[in-house]
Formats: sequence, structure tokens, C-alpha cells
Amino acid sequence: MKKKKIEDEHTSELLKYQGTLLRQLRKNTSYTMEDVANRFCKTKSWISEIENGRNNISSIDLVKLISMYEADINDFTQKIQKKMDEK
Repeated sequence: MKKKKIEDEHTSELLKYQGTLLRQLRKNTSYTMEDVANRFCKTKSWISEIENGRNNISSIDLVKLISMYEADINDFTQKIQKKMDEK
């Protein structure tokens, strides 16, 4: 059971890191949460929960979001992989 808890904590850390990266990308493009929510037909709380690491995002929405921010998906995934390797 302890291993499961450690894995959950690691996942939580990764979600927070992913959210931080997504927030940075959004702010670099000057999009507001409302802009993103409208583009995805979601609520502002949807993007807020993702950016704060409280909710995961589907791979399809992640790719769309990174594309919207005109960012490099490979760079993004490499940063996540590097964070994963730290553990």
C-alpha cells in the first residue's frame, strides 16, 4: 500500500508541474483563462484546475492546448520526462 501512496504523490507532483508549464505557456501567449475556456468550450475552472495540478487533461486536449500556445510538444514532453526521471 505504501508504494501506491508514493506513486500517487509522484503523480500529484507531475500534475502540478505540468500545470505550471501550461500556465507559463498560456501567459507567454497572452491568452487569458477565459480565452482558453472559450476556445475549448469549457469553463475557466477547467483550465484553472489543470494549471493548478488538481485535474489531469486528456492527451488530445493537451496536444490542442500546446498547439494553441504555439509551443513545441517535444520540448514540453521532454520537460515532463526530465521531471519524472528526478524521482
